[in-house]
Amino acid sequence: MFVCPNCAVSMTRTKGSHCVFWHCRSCDGRSSTLSLLRREIPADIVNEFWLTAKAGTFLRKRTCPACFNSMSEVSARGEHGSEQLDVCTVCQFVWFDGGEYAALPQLPKTPTSEEALPQKARVALAVLAVDKIRKQA
Repeated sequence: MFVCPNCAVSMTRTKGSHCVFWHCRSCDGRSSTLSLLRREIPADIVNEFWLTAKAGTFLRKRTCPACFNSMSEVSARGEHGSEQLDVCTVCQFVWFDGGEYAALPQLPKTPTSEEALPQKARVALAVLAVDKIRKQA
């Protein structure tokens, strides 16, 4: 289990639309890996803050919730300016304080195969499912 670097409490595993996060219910912080974040945040933004963290020496205030090494505090382009993220260059974990993740641009949600169907087709599938349940009952 991962431990929140702010509160020192166990974080819970939470599923995003395309990736998994470890969420602190106490401070609303969250953490995920670079590879998982690329499923939710445009790759150019993820690559930018990763390369920045790898290239320089930055403040290292936080301890990584995964490997307990110090994380680099770097800027990332957000929707309304830049956000200060903590990036672990050892295990590739990223820490988001409350609200930082929501401020980053998100990839558009890809509809499920059923959501991509026209409304009439979805209704027809629902009717078939109800009929099947009736017959089984």
